[in-house]
Amino acid sequence: MSEVTAPGELPSHEVHCQIQQIEALNHDVSRVWLQLPAGKRVQWHAGQYMMLNLNGEGFPFSIANHCDGRSLELHIRHGDDNSAAQDIMAYLESASTVSATLPAGMRFIDSAPEQPVWFICGSTGFAPVKAMVERLIALDFDHPVRLFWGARTPEDLYLPTLPAQWKMALKDFDFTTALSDIRHPDHAEGLVHEAALAALNEPELPLFYLGGSPPMAWAVFDALVEEGVPAGNIHCDVFDYAPRD
Repeated sequence: MSEVTAPGELPSHEVHCQIQQIEALNHDVSRVWLQLPAGKRVQWHAGQYMMLNLNGEGFPFSIANHCDGRSLELHIRHGDDNSAAQDIMAYLESASTVSATLPAGMRFIDSAPEQPVWFICGSTGFAPVKAMVERLIALDFDHPVRLFWGARTPEDLYLPTLPAQWKMALKDFDFTTALSDIRHPDHAEGLVHEAALAALNEPELPLFYLGGSPPMAWAVFDALVEEGVPAGNIHCDVFDYAPRD
């Protein structure tokens, strides 16, 4: 596991990406594939994010795939409660290229950690988790990996078959999905971090990576620390770009 501790450890690039494909993953999440320009090597670490530059403003999106070529995968939630994301999708659907700046973020996985890794995420907080799990697979990671993915309803789990595929690709992987709004026999009931706490026997052992909104990430951070997890073992970009007052 590595963390960027100084600006410029991986150089930041402003590039114009081709918009290759847009596909609906469910009722309010779309996957957007961008392609980096040829002839310019742009690298990122699994778990980092990028900025889409639109109308003089930068919008952060986690990169949902690990660095393996020129393709960038984004998961964009654009529900009725997110007019900014709807405007971004309207632009992407009408344009052929988009300006982007990457990479950004100080919480990621590059080399293999020497301890178990637990992921706790909600909604499209799954995107950076996907990239980091892909990196662990590429590293042939042999420590335990646990995923806890929370949503309101089953339909909000927008790539529902992917965790089962990871179970085949990693030596010791297990996952739990949790639903906050309804009961369902295939999912845990309640908030996703409650499922993680129920499974946590050695709080000082795993590294934790969180994906989600600032309120969700800080609430999970507090719950983990109260359970005995060392604060230094808990990682989330929110802690850097949305620190507490």
